Amino acid sequence: MSGSKLPSCDFLGRSVVFRPGDDIFDVRALIDRSDKHVIVGLRYGDRTEKIPGNSYDYAFPANASISRPGSGTLRQSLVVETGSSLSRQFEAKAELSVNYAGVSVSGNASYSNRSSFKSDSMYGLWSLDQKTHSVFLDGDQTNNISDNFLQAVRNLPPWKPGDSSVRSQYQSFFRYWGTHYIKECFLGTRYQLRIVKEATSSDKKEEMSASIEAEYGSIVKAKGEVKSTAESAKYMRSCDTKCYVRGGEPTLAAKLADDPQDRTKFNAWAESRREGATDAIVNIRLEEFGTLLKNSSDQSHRRLGQQLSDAFNAVDMVTLEATLTMNAKRWSPANGEFSPVDARVWFSVSGPGISIDPISRQDCTLHEKTTTSFVANHSLSNDSLAGAMPIINYKEFVINCGINDTLGRYFPSGLPMSVRLKISGPASAGPVRFYFKTGCGEVSLCSPSQNPTFSVKKPDGKSFVEGAVELPNLLATGNYQAM
Repeated sequence: MSGSKLPSCDFLGRSVVFRPGDDIFDVRALIDRSDKHVIVGLRYGDRTEKIPGNSYDYAFPANASISRPGSGTLRQSLVVETGSSLSRQFEAKAELSVNYAGVSVSGNASYSNRSSFKSDSMYGLWSLDQKTHSVFLDGDQTNNISDNFLQAVRNLPPWKPGDSSVRSQYQSFFRYWGTHYIKECFLGTRYQLRIVKEATSSDKKEEMSASIEAEYGSIVKAKGEVKSTAESAKYMRSCDTKCYVRGGEPTLAAKLADDPQDRTKFNAWAESRREGATDAIVNIRLEEFGTLLKNSSDQSHRRLGQQLSDAFNAVDMVTLEATLTMNAKRWSPANGEFSPVDARVWFSVSGPGISIDPISRQDCTLHEKTTTSFVANHSLSNDSLAGAMPIINYKEFVINCGINDTLGRYFPSGLPMSVRLKISGPASAGPVRFYFKTGCGEVSLCSPSQNPTFSVKKPDGKSFVEGAVELPNLLATGNYQAM
């Protein structure tokens, strides 16, 4: 057995396809769906290494390193946060991705964990793992980059964002070769829990934490037990729960993944783990192709690397123009006084790398504006209202009938107020979720006819109404009714 190659190095330097919005928790699915072309070759010589729990001397590549953090089981803290907060924490602390997810990306300022989380959802994350060792590519890899890969990069034309032929060639390149290579593999065993709840205004972190501890208390908590209640069971039924079990005896791992609350199955799996014998990949650290080449000591590589990075950041991105329209039927104040009338709509979007930018607005101001949300406050003065009304004696009509009756008579479908937007993001990733709330009437979102079209609508109601619609991706077409 001495001299055999270390199995944990099998995927080191190999390619994967990883795009914004891909699942960062399911490392196995990412590896399985990728072709794993050699990007950085491994140089074997006389070097050997041992791994924890195994006395064999394994052949180990000269251009890689190994880390042995220890063999103890680590019970991570339960983390409950909103998607927006969690994405910021993952970006600020690299160890969070290693401990709570299956995939992390290094050295890529263009990649944002925002694309991996729904900003308006609540997340509960917990894991118990035993990381026995990690293997990683170390130092200058210039002389180890695959010749076939380099030739394929050299065959690409200079990147031109507006050239559809050039874009098509880069898309074909990324489909075949992938987008990133595996720079580090973490090996061990892991029980990884990911719980997601579509948030409402009444949802609180404390409630989610208490419900998770009540339903998974015998596993999540090191000591003691929190009993399940009817309330906690009902709460968890409204959540999307996934459990990833890595390593240990495969049959027991599969049974536990299907029934993650069962303490008996958890104990059976935990006892089946054998250090150095039942290890699996629990996390991989990726690096974009462009970053690899830009860090090369070969100047020609650095130029190619910048070209690849520019293309990767743009090749799947699209920008659509759309109009958010509110057909306002109810206004405040609702009396006959001459004062401004007001209507308001809350609007947000969540999805992998999706952002919105208001570019034009009609008689409205924006509040609480972020890259994914805003509040549009439409306000019309008496003068602008008078100009919009098809009657000569507007003021007299309002005095006699009131603003709402006046608008209702001459704008039975509502007075249209609009904000023009640019919606940007990756074309192939999804889902994309639009959310809005108003108390004034029907709201619709439509893109111009020359682009793929979609719309979201919510019928008028007596009080504040809210709705959301989910599209498979940004280029989805058709009409969608809000739920």
